[in-house]
Amino acid sequence: MDALELKKRLLAAANTLADLGLATLGPAKGSISARDVDTGRVFVTPSGKNYREVTPETIVELAPDGIPTTPRKPSVDSIFHLAIYAARPEIGCVVHLHSPFSTTFAVCHAEIPVYMQAVANTVGCSVPVAEFALPGTKELGENIVKAMDGWKNAVLMANHGLVACAPTPEEAVIIASTVEVSAQVAYQSIVLGNPVALTQAEIDGARGFYARQFLGSGH
Repeated sequence: MDALELKKRLLAAANTLADLGLATLGPAKGSISARDVDTGRVFVTPSGKNYREVTPETIVELAPDGIPTTPRKPSVDSIFHLAIYAARPEIGCVVHLHSPFSTTFAVCHAEIPVYMQAVANTVGCSVPVAEFALPGTKELGENIVKAMDGWKNAVLMANHGLVACAPTPEEAVIIASTVEVSAQVAYQSIVLGNPVALTQAEIDGARGFYARQFLGSGH
């Protein structure tokens, strides 16, 4: 894919997250990256810039080995973005958020249950929690990859926030925003009392229906 086109799609995804109120200012905004599956190059949001300030020229480009090939400093999160890409060749975009309801579950070390059909459709399971590790460490990437278990597309980082991934930036935004809404509904329903989780058969059915209707497959 053309590098400029991929950067534009990355920025559009970042701005959508900002429009939804899921990417706030400063360090709490999180990070987003996209990978060119043909070349292995990774494009990631720069450190210290809010999404509204990012342009195609300020996006940091990383070689497949993770070495920056442009002068700006990449997000410290790029280490775990690269770990996900290395473990999951089908992934083309990684989104990291500190969105409030997902992060509420993360600081409680609690999975987000499958109470909503929407999360069954797009995630296909409860959202697990990766063990805590400090930002910018190899251990954090290893913990996230382990929690993803080879196929999951959303994970909470203990005491930190949410990671969502997908083949495209557009899909990654859908997954991230769906998980955040699901976390809000889960929190509110727990407060109200007696929420009913979907059964595994219901989750599998919803996931299969979504794949056939919108993804063109039965997986």
